[in-house]
Amino acid sequence: MTLSGVPYSPNSFNTFKEAVNLGSYEPAKSNLYEISFALPPCLAAESPTQWRPEDNGGKELMISMSLFAQSVTIPSRAVTTGEVNNHGMIRRFGTGQTASETQISFLVTKDQVHRDYFERWCHCVASDADNTVGFYDHYVTEFQIVKWENGSNTFLQSFNAKDPLEVYKQRLNQATAVYKMYGVFPTNIGTYELSNDETSLLSLDVQLVFERYRFDTVNIDGISSNSPQRTYTSDAIPRQGNFSKYGA
Repeated sequence: MTLSGVPYSPNSFNTFKEAVNLGSYEPAKSNLYEISFALPPCLAAESPTQWRPEDNGGKELMISMSLFAQSVTIPSRAVTTGEVNNHGMIRRFGTGQTASETQISFLVTKDQVHRDYFERWCHCVASDADNTVGFYDHYVTEFQIVKWENGSNTFLQSFNAKDPLEVYKQRLNQATAVYKMYGVFPTNIGTYELSNDETSLLSLDVQLVFERYRFDTVNIDGISSNSPQRTYTSDAIPRQGNFSKYGA
């Protein structure tokens, strides 16, 4: 009995070590990820409540969202059940699914862009200025969490301008999993705590709810030590964000 070519032996540390050395069975790290939002229609360019016009469709906002996302919670998935007891032991059966909320913690920047964005978004959902609520399709959007791993078999190749024969290779990180949520909107913007005690960084916690989410793996063939190496130059590398391929 083998695991990807590694002979399996129970209670063997060598079997465990060889499996980890394959790459695809190496434990995943918690600090390699990125997040991305699509602007909800209520904050899009054609809306009277559009996000900052100078931001060109929220491009800088979305970059700062990913850069300063200090932590993000992957939602859980649970199967709801019913039960019947006609005779003897209780028998359970599935009735549906539920998922937990997701939470993002941002490092607060001096321009307060993250709080500004979620404050505006919350007012689109339910405004306390005129006690109205928005149309559902007008304030929901899609949200994506991409899990990255290092140690892929993909390299970026560059050349020394002074010596064309000198070649440099840089191993790239690789997207391995995508969590995509649909019908997303915020339900809570966390508090700030300001204090004259020892200086610390401000963080902002935001809770999001959603209709459903989907999980998929990508590129898992490229993290195995026995998979073929792929080398790209800077002008030929696939576009970042195309998670069926490779990124920097």
